[in-house]
Amino acid sequence: MFLYKILHFQMLYKILVPKYWEDRQTLLWKIALQNQELEHVTDYCSAAEEYYASAFFASTAEDYDHVDWGKTMLINQLDYAKKIASGHPEARILGVIKAPTKQEIQVDNELLGFDILDKPGHYSCLTNLNSIPALKAYHLKINQYALLNDIDTAYQLKEWLRKNRGPIDWHDRHCEVWAVFRV
Repeated sequence: MFLYKILHFQMLYKILVPKYWEDRQTLLWKIALQNQELEHVTDYCSAAEEYYASAFFASTAEDYDHVDWGKTMLINQLDYAKKIASGHPEARILGVIKAPTKQEIQVDNELLGFDILDKPGHYSCLTNLNSIPALKAYHLKINQYALLNDIDTAYQLKEWLRKNRGPIDWHDRHCEVWAVFRV
């Protein structure tokens, strides 16, 4: 007899296309992160939309059948995400789990790390230019994907940001931990 554990999370998918600097050849995230002494980031994989743009905005009835209602830029079926991404040559699909538990991150996709995003999911508190100086005092170790490797560190930092940066920055006051996966 086989027993299956049903997890209460759902992997959601985000389709992102890169934003470029004015020369239309240099990736915007490379310039921004180098300026913040994060040049060790070699593959920016945040689900934020600071340096990538969402390639999907729900607008049709079919789209709305495939979105997470709390965040209309997140798709709830991988096949639909692939269909949308096929129309964008530079698109990448990332799998995300909002507010993950340790049990939920044990999925078959490659875990890249943990991000701390503002409530709408537009800005990463790890790479937001307003947060980085404060995070340096926290001795933060961001990996090559601009993410944190450890879930406990991510949740501790979320609480620290809410307490210490929340009173002055809305993004930090309402931040959440997201697990990010390569799909």
